[in-house]
Amino acid sequence: MIHPPLHYFLSAQWVNLFGIGPWQFLFSSKLATILMFGGGTLVSYRFYGFKTAFVFLALATITSGTLWSSQSLRPDATFGLMYQLTLIFFAIKLIKPLNTKLDFLNAFALSLFCTASLATHYFGFFILLYLPVYLMFCFSDGLLRVTLVGLGMLFGITAVLIPWALLYGGIDQVLYSLIYALLQGGNFVNWLDNNWLNSLFVYRKAEGGSAVVLGLLFFLCRLAHVYGILYQDGFGPKENPARAGGAIGSWALMGLAALACIF
Repeated sequence: MIHPPLHYFLSAQWVNLFGIGPWQFLFSSKLATILMFGGGTLVSYRFYGFKTAFVFLALATITSGTLWSSQSLRPDATFGLMYQLTLIFFAIKLIKPLNTKLDFLNAFALSLFCTASLATHYFGFFILLYLPVYLMFCFSDGLLRVTLVGLGMLFGITAVLIPWALLYGGIDQVLYSLIYALLQGGNFVNWLDNNWLNSLFVYRKAEGGSAVVLGLLFFLCRLAHVYGILYQDGFGPKENPARAGGAIGSWALMGLAALACIF
């Protein structure tokens, strides 16, 4: 059992509905990536404004790891989405005063997505650490609040574990696989020491890497062009270098791509 089943279960549903094919297998990864982009952009815009949201979306869409995971059958994109949702509900606790009912519901949602991240990827073990930290923030609100939040977390965890156990061999098999992965199945230490330069793998080694680089350069030129239109006046290279450079660069890259296709 290399990874938990949630991502593959979701992928199987698309195959059951629409038949076997590349897009059916990869739809879960692509949908999770789109939802991550949307969620991150909305949060950035809500708290930091348009410019920050714009930069977030630009960086997110050119990250090689994101591009790779969105086109892979691996569970990384779905795991990223579950982790993002966990962070959102954890942040709600930090930035917004909650009454008892909302705290209960927020704790339920947090634990639901925490457990769903573990049901997607074994790195979800680390995500579970948010649960005791969240509970610690409730101590100042009294024993009743701590108890209700703890119940909300228990319900959220159960909401994921019960279907997982029913679909995949019982609770004993689920617990066994989790314990096995924690003790020896997941080599977390090697991954924690992974050099960030390895993110260039998609561009250096992967099939079609040159086309990806060309597309990213084109995208950056379009971003510069849009920035010039929104934030700078004029049209020429002196008064509006972003707009002029973005437009010229876009046309040059399109010409280069056309020549590459011909020859």
